Amino acid sequence: MNKEQNIAMNRDYVLESVSEFGLNHVFMQQKKDSLMQKASANAIVGRSKMNKSDLVSALKEAVVQPEALQEMLLLMHSDEFSFYQELLASEAVTVSEFMPVKFRFLIDKGVLVCVMQEGQYGYFIPLELKEALKKQDWAQVNQTRAYEQLVLDYMSAAVHLYGACKPERVVDIYNSHQADPITLQAMRSISRTHSIRQQPFVWHKKGYLIDTYYEDGKMSELEELLAKLKDKPYYLPNQEEFHAYANPVYYEMTPQLHRLKLFIQKELEQREGIASLMMGNIQLMLSWESGMEEVLNELTDRGIAFQDLNQAKKFVSLVSDAAHHTRVWSNGGYTAAELSEAANPAKTATRQHLNPVKIGRNDACYCGSGKKFKKCCSA
Repeated sequence: MNKEQNIAMNRDYVLESVSEFGLNHVFMQQKKDSLMQKASANAIVGRSKMNKSDLVSALKEAVVQPEALQEMLLLMHSDEFSFYQELLASEAVTVSEFMPVKFRFLIDKGVLVCVMQEGQYGYFIPLELKEALKKQDWAQVNQTRAYEQLVLDYMSAAVHLYGACKPERVVDIYNSHQADPITLQAMRSISRTHSIRQQPFVWHKKGYLIDTYYEDGKMSELEELLAKLKDKPYYLPNQEEFHAYANPVYYEMTPQLHRLKLFIQKELEQREGIASLMMGNIQLMLSWESGMEEVLNELTDRGIAFQDLNQAKKFVSLVSDAAHHTRVWSNGGYTAAELSEAANPAKTATRQHLNPVKIGRNDACYCGSGKKFKKCCSA
């Protein structure tokens, strides 16, 4: 995105200047279209028939209501909430590198103002809002936020790990990890409240919680996934690992992926940063069960060529091994290797018995990094 596009994208969220920090002055500086957007965000009845003066009066009254403020605080994302608390403690405009489009939810609500400050973006909370926010029960706000965010994280983790699962499964996982149990009804209620903000999951009419990937005309793929998942067990990691999947870019760095990354760094002569970026892309392809051709395109697109056939074969072998140990939705979050071992426990036990490999913490790591095991894959 070039500079002109950046400016255009953020223009609607910025005031050129303000001489006062009160709501009346701030709202009067804005165009009617902007006020209508705020009136819509605050569900002001009859807004379509209001003139600018009426819109300003209605907004001044709506945004300081205790219930509306509490709902707004609970709906904030973590980075928004942290920044908002910083502004509450400030007595002046706070200059920030954050672009206003990042805070469009709060600006559209009318509870945050962005103004140009010596060519930079400056932010402040209008005075009346600061006074109204002082009356909030912040202990209750923080407690409720922590609880609702935790529930949302479990729902997000479930769709990132499984693609699709029954919401009852999420409830069971949550209750197996947390001391205070939750009901399906309570989880639905929290999800409904937060649906005003974009979430990584949606409720499917067939009673599944599904990843938003399936929203965009991919219902046939969802049907295929559900068919593959039928009668399959679901992988259940420990609490720490499960919670990690709430992050949409998280993936498990397996020994197989680590060996592939080292190959890219050493034999394909790529910098660590590039190798990490490539690994993220390749892991995503493997988790989507993409073919080898797509993985090889990752190299082609970067102008990376193999030195000889043996190097190409080694790369393909490493990718295949990594794919065999990658968690995929169609396996209920299990890897193909785990399902194979579960189906043939005797064969697995025999192989382990015949090849007893023990690695000491001070031995060289099996991944070939050159580091001690305790400081590499063991960590």
